[in-house]
Amino acid sequence: MAIRAEGTLKQVIDHANRLERRTNIKGTVSLAPNATQTVVTVLQAGFDACAILSPMTANAAAELASGGCFVSTYGAGTFTITHRNLATTDRTFRYMVAV
Repeated sequence: MAIRAEGTLKQVIDHANRLERRTNIKGTVSLAPNATQTVVTVLQAGFDACAILSPMTANAAAELASGGCFVSTYGAGTFTITHRNLATTDRTFRYMVAV
């Protein structure tokens, strides 16, 4: 499928950059032990982003099931996960951020 780009070179590049920023960003994060929040840096994220967490370990699944684990804040290039203050180090999640 061919896509025809119209406009000046700058307009085409600007449009391509906007499309790139709208792609879904994926990654892995382990919750910080002995803390109640973990900040994840995702440069493309912003205040209108949406992060989805998927547990990769049994402890991560238990943390999510506890009801105390959620994305609490979005910022410029970050999102924050609020969670229980536990010493557990293997609460690992995959995340996807839609921007």
